[in-house]
Amino acid sequence: MPDPTDNLDATQRLMAFADGELNAAQQLEAMRAVAADTDAAKVVEQEIRLRQAVARTLSAGPGPSEALQRSVAALAFQMPAATTAEPSSVARRWVPLGVAAAIALLAGGTLIGRFALQPDRPTIATHPDRDVLPANYIAAATQIHVRCSRGVEHHPHGGWPKTLVSIEEPVKQYVNNNSQHYPDLSSIGFKYLGCGPCGRPEETGVHLLYRSTAGTDTLSLFIEPFTNQVDLAPGTCCYSRTSDVHPVLVWRTQNLVFFMVGNAKAAVESARTAMKLPEPI
Repeated sequence: MPDPTDNLDATQRLMAFADGELNAAQQLEAMRAVAADTDAAKVVEQEIRLRQAVARTLSAGPGPSEALQRSVAALAFQMPAATTAEPSSVARRWVPLGVAAAIALLAGGTLIGRFALQPDRPTIATHPDRDVLPANYIAAATQIHVRCSRGVEHHPHGGWPKTLVSIEEPVKQYVNNNSQHYPDLSSIGFKYLGCGPCGRPEETGVHLLYRSTAGTDTLSLFIEPFTNQVDLAPGTCCYSRTSDVHPVLVWRTQNLVFFMVGNAKAAVESARTAMKLPEPI
């Protein structure tokens, strides 16, 4: 059957290379591209640094129990034979790493699959050495941004979810009070693609994806109800200090929290200006 990585563009191929998702022939091709192109090498270096930053963040949490590790590992190898194709040798090598990553995400408290914020999270006390946003939130938002940026063709171009039952009331009010439902970034050359994969909103909020009209650069905007998850006053914004390759800008209103994730600070700054947000503190 066709390899799903065959249709990736150049940037997506390099991201998949950093993830170890390419077959042997594709890996060799990617290595040659990196050796011959400093820009390609920079992309791979940034992706590797991102993964290292996520690993550092998650390693600070308590380790999972041996029973949990055995359970997750068993589930990973109990897929029905009738519906699961034989994995490639490359995929087999990466399955244990995928299981380990899943365990680490569970142990570290990272929000898996959806950027859902729980309403009973404790207030974060103000501290000069503490980031405005917990590191696991930064890791979750960045991972979702990177993953969704690879599959932009799956987003409902220009559309908006018809069903908003699952999101919380403050986000619904923001959506309904905005004539376009989403901030317009066309003045800086970014087109709104859609709201989350397949048009489905997040569990308590929404994830909006934008793409540059002049290239493949992307911006992600997460909108969530405020539940004391950020140490930030209403009407203010700031950059996360722990975000590494992908800058994260955070701001809030009385009832909402916004997270913008980009591939370069210049693009995020342009979006901040276009949305008439205050200077970061």
